[in-house]
Amino acid sequence: ELRRNCDQVSSYIKNGIANQSDLDAIQVDLLKAKQTEAQFEHTKRAYREMLSRLIGEEIGEETRLVKPEAVRPLTKENNRPELELYQARIRNLRAQDSRITAGMMPKLGLFVTGGYGKPGLDMFEDNFKVYYLAGVKLSWNLGSLYTRKNDRRKIQTGIRSIETQRETFLFNTSLDVAQRNATIDKYIDQLKYDDEIIALRGSVKRASEAKMANGTLSGTDLTRDIHAEQSAIQDKILHEMELLQAIYNLKYVTNNK
Repeated sequence: ELRRNCDQVSSYIKNGIANQSDLDAIQVDLLKAKQTEAQFEHTKRAYREMLSRLIGEEIGEETRLVKPEAVRPLTKENNRPELELYQARIRNLRAQDSRITAGMMPKLGLFVTGGYGKPGLDMFEDNFKVYYLAGVKLSWNLGSLYTRKNDRRKIQTGIRSIETQRETFLFNTSLDVAQRNATIDKYIDQLKYDDEIIALRGSVKRASEAKMANGTLSGTDLTRDIHAEQSAIQDKILHEMELLQAIYNLKYVTNNK
């Protein structure tokens, strides 16, 4: 854009409808644009290198990076892994409670033993005999009755504590989600006006170019309108990137795709 205007102003100077200062003003902006472009190239290479190290794959200059679509998560469900951790801790405590209940029950066991000896079970027989014994054994640990109430109270307190932590986490996450949704809506609204602003800035710039061609506008005023149009385009790009970032932040908070 600036290169084209430089060429136009050069022809205007030859035709006597512009002067050297008009060309100088545009050339200064052209040099600044080249300087900014060089900075962007260095930054882009640095980010490519960082991305390459993060994913463990080579990303060359010819690799085309595709901008993802700005789509909100398909579900509003909270899939954070912390919720599964809370559930696992509660299941563990409930399993402990079940073991306490099981430990209070009497235990009934069967046993069988046998052998071959002289004498056998009959002490008065002086012969080798095969013998065996079978029976039923009943045991009951009465000591657990004294600690049962306190142990179960500790477990129930632990479960309530974890449930409170879980509810607090869900509440804080819901606040975070609401804030991030509001941010997404803000950028969507801003993007609604960006195209119209760009179109109007382009119209103003074209009018300034016509005035420049007629010798009624200075090069400085033309570069101002060129900058205004480019600034509007950059604002739209920025809003698109901010919208993408806001959407991916929301996906991170809810652990959704």
